[in-house]
Amino acid sequence: MNITDRVNSLRLLIEEELAELQLLKYPMLNRVAKRTISQKDIKWNVNVGGAAVTGEATTADVTTFSDDDVIPARLPIGSARLRHSFQLQKEDIAEAATAGVGVLRDLFAADVRNGIRVIMETLSGRLYTGDGTNAHGGVVGLNLVTAAPNSTYANIDSTTYTDWVAYRNTNASNRALTQALLLNMEVGMATRGSTFTAIYTTPAIVAKYKELFTTNAQIQLAPAGVADLGYTGATYAGRPIIQDPY
Repeated sequence: MNITDRVNSLRLLIEEELAELQLLKYPMLNRVAKRTISQKDIKWNVNVGGAAVTGEATTADVTTFSDDDVIPARLPIGSARLRHSFQLQKEDIAEAATAGVGVLRDLFAADVRNGIRVIMETLSGRLYTGDGTNAHGGVVGLNLVTAAPNSTYANIDSTTYTDWVAYRNTNASNRALTQALLLNMEVGMATRGSTFTAIYTTPAIVAKYKELFTTNAQIQLAPAGVADLGYTGATYAGRPIIQDPY
C-alpha cells in the first residue's frame, strides 16, 4: 500500500466517524445552521430601522420620505482553524497490520474518535466564548456578538444603529435565580420587540431552575409505590431550557 492509499483510507475513516457523530451531545452546535461555504465573506442585508412617521392633514402634499435603513452586514470567514494532533507508535501499527485490516482500522479509529470529540467540545465552548482570534479558531462567540455596545460585529456600527444592540440583562456579580429575574428578562425583550425560542444555560443553572420550580409549584403525588423527586425536562413560558455543559 502506498502513502496515497493510506491517506485516502484515513480520510475515509474520518468521514465515517463524522457521519456517525451525534450532534445532540453538543446543544448549541446542533442549533447552528451547517452548510458548505466557499466564499471568503458571509454577507447579508440587515434592516436596522430608522423610518419615521409624520402626522398631517389628509390634504397635505407628501414632501419628505422616510424608510428603514437597510445596510450590508459582513463576516469574514478567515483562515483560522481548530486542530488536534495525535501520534501512534510504529510498533503498534506494525502489530495491528499483522493482526489484520480490522485491527489496524480500530487502532486509528480510537484516536480519530477522541480527536473529533475534543474538537467538537472545544468548538461548542467557542460558540459562547470565541473572540475571533486564531487562538479561538476564528470563531466569534455569542458573548462577543451580544456585547453592548459592540461596534465591530458584522461591520455594523451599533452606536449609530441602536437596534443592532442585543438586549442584555447583566450584573457585576452572580444573582439568585428568581421568578422576578425571569420576568424582567421577558419584559426587557418584549420592550425591544423581540422574543426567544429557547434558553441555553449550564447544567448547574438548570438544577437551580428546577429548585425554583419546586418552591413555586404545587407538588403532584407520584403513582403509588413510586418515589420520583426529579424532572424529565425543564421549560420556561413554553420554551425549552437546554443544558449545555460547554
